[in-house]
Amino acid sequence: ADATMVNEEGAGPLLAASVGGHGSIVKMLLEDAKVNPNQQDIDGTTALMTASIRGHKAIVLDLIKAGAQLNAQNMEGHSALMFAYNGMVQVEHLTEKYKEYMEVNVDSHTKKLEQSLSEHSFIVNTLISNGADPLMKDRENHRATDFSSR
Repeated sequence: ADATMVNEEGAGPLLAASVGGHGSIVKMLLEDAKVNPNQQDIDGTTALMTASIRGHKAIVLDLIKAGAQLNAQNMEGHSALMFAYNGMVQVEHLTEKYKEYMEVNVDSHTKKLEQSLSEHSFIVNTLISNGADPLMKDRENHRATDFSSR
């Protein structure tokens, strides 16, 4: 298969594998097929952005290692860090919504939410420590921290 083919939204295999959490495919595309880690779909969204919002920690690390641009912005001006904060906030809202359930039921669902929140926090911190600009603004003048509930 051609690693440079794209669908009608301009997304190639790297974006599809990143959003789907398919780490071994992402690694193969980056290392073996030498796919550009900064490929964008028609909206300018990159694999780093999609992996960041979905909380795919290992994929984010592989993309950074492969040279993904941390401060790239899509057509709306959103960066990977903005996507990461957005994903973290979504998990925080779920955690808050099911707080009472989680206090009583320490089960696999509780552990998954806690793990997801931890992974999103890790991604936010990793992006910042590797040079993502938390002061960068999108087209509506929002910064990454504006997507945070903190």
